[in-house]
Amino acid sequence: MASRDASSTPSSTSTSTPSRNASPTTTVFFPTPEPPQRYDGKAAIRAHFALVFAAILASSKAIAPPWHRLDPQRLTIQPLGAHAAIVTFELHNGERIARRTPVLAEIGGAWRIEHLHASNMAVAGKP
Repeated sequence: MASRDASSTPSSTSTSTPSRNASPTTTVFFPTPEPPQRYDGKAAIRAHFALVFAAILASSKAIAPPWHRLDPQRLTIQPLGAHAAIVTFELHNGERIARRTPVLAEIGGAWRIEHLHASNMAVAGKP
């Protein structure tokens, strides 16, 4: 079985971290069961994503990367003028539908995440 250490997770590399594309003023609401407060700024978001990725790594049955796969469903991009957009999509598994809404802005020629709202809904008939 291959070793799974933190150096293999997205949180440990600046090129794969979700906060890499965040602006300095980005905010995030993580889904339950994560804490309910808003996370403000790249440092706070990066620190919390590190915990999320550590939990994914610990629970993954994969023996090599990728430890976790995301397959966005029902992806919609709603432009808000030439330099901003709202993106919505769902992630499905047998227990829940994970809804995600990143708000993007073009800043200095690069698209950045200004806000991410995440929520989870139980699949009908599941607790």
